[in-house]
Amino acid sequence: MRGTNLYHCTKAQSLLKILDCKYFKPMFCLEQYTNVGVIKVKGAEREATVGNMAFAIVSFADLLPSELKNHMDNFHADSFISLSMEWAERNAISPVVYCNQGSIISSGVVNILTSSLISLDKNVGGNNPLSELVSHMRSDVSCLFPFIKQYQGCYYDKLNHCFSSNERQFFLEREWRYIHLVLKGETYYLEENQFKDIKFRHGKENELVNHNTH
Repeated sequence: MRGTNLYHCTKAQSLLKILDCKYFKPMFCLEQYTNVGVIKVKGAEREATVGNMAFAIVSFADLLPSELKNHMDNFHADSFISLSMEWAERNAISPVVYCNQGSIISSGVVNILTSSLISLDKNVGGNNPLSELVSHMRSDVSCLFPFIKQYQGCYYDKLNHCFSSNERQFFLEREWRYIHLVLKGETYYLEENQFKDIKFRHGKENELVNHNTH
């Protein structure tokens, strides 16, 4: 912990909505998970790289005041709200874990995904796609994935509807997240094709307001 506050950076119109309703609306954020590694399932004669997933989150940053302007410029933000660390902890907001491919964390994730995929194939039958894994995991396991982030990589540019060509050191954001959980406490996420369907994505974001569990 570097300071006593977290910053949520956004557009002025969005900030007004937050202040008016006193609620942070979770938004889906598409991220690359290719840094995790390759999943290999023996006997099924297949292997695959973990793809891109979009989790419903509210993002905050542990910044020094001198770092705020650069952070806002990077995310095309023109407004921010500052909140105390005590408030963050009371509302189940936690820092993300940054990792590189080949790290102990990445290896652990690969092991979890591999065993989960084998179990899914056994119980459901057939060679199921990796994208179905998270929804079939126990809630206490699936909720870990939104807190794992690449140390360095490309971010999804919503203005241009594609991943940026320039890599960014995500670690410098020192991100904290509120992760939206639904139903029995599982993580709510979208596959990449669902995320890129803007109408579908916005519809799901509106549904999350009615499924708030915190």
